Amino acid sequence: MAPTALRVAPVEQTWREAGDNRLVEQADWIKSRLDTVEPHDRVRLEETLDIEPHEATAYLEAQARAAARRILTSDEALTIYQALTPDGWEPGTSLEMKMAIATLMGSLLYGRS
Repeated sequence: MAPTALRVAPVEQTWREAGDNRLVEQADWIKSRLDTVEPHDRVRLEETLDIEPHEATAYLEAQARAAARRILTSDEALTIYQALTPDGWEPGTSLEMKMAIATLMGSLLYGRS
């Protein structure tokens, strides 16, 4: 009998089905609030979340440290890893996910909550 092939869910599906992923829960909460924001304000908000390569690298390093210390679950660490490149945000990363990650990074990097 042949073994069953391993199935890998697409990133979007993985984010949505992750039961213990606080970033996804936070992003969902933010999205519910963003639905009432005017389009021009969303654009301005998106612009404020642009990050430089040195910031993206700091985010990725903070993600790795937090995962190693078990501050983040593996699903949460993977969510951050998938949302970033060494140059900035991965194209297609939602505004609400950027906001959730940026808020977390404020706490991890600068002790803000």
